[in-house]
Amino acid sequence: MIQNLLLTQHVDFPTRTPHILDLVITDGQFVEHIEELAPLSNSDHSVLIIETCLTRWQSQSDVNIGYNYDSGNYDDFRSLLTCDWDYEFKAVNNQVDEI
Repeated sequence: MIQNLLLTQHVDFPTRTPHILDLVITDGQFVEHIEELAPLSNSDHSVLIIETCLTRWQSQSDVNIGYNYDSGNYDDFRSLLTCDWDYEFKAVNNQVDEI
């Protein structure tokens, strides 16, 4: 299934003998090296150090983006934010999931 989704599972050694329980799955080849260390304390799982090579792809359009904050219509923006917030949130009874 992982290969069908064009993903790579980078851990190819047992991390809890004899099983591979720790998975490092990516859609790119940015995992350079995985080093296995001894378990911490009385754990039976290996500690993994994962060395990656991450780069930020930057297009020319990213470089030229700039914001002109001096031309913002802040009065109109403030008017949009002016409301009775207690009334707006009263229906959700302080439940984050309902917001």
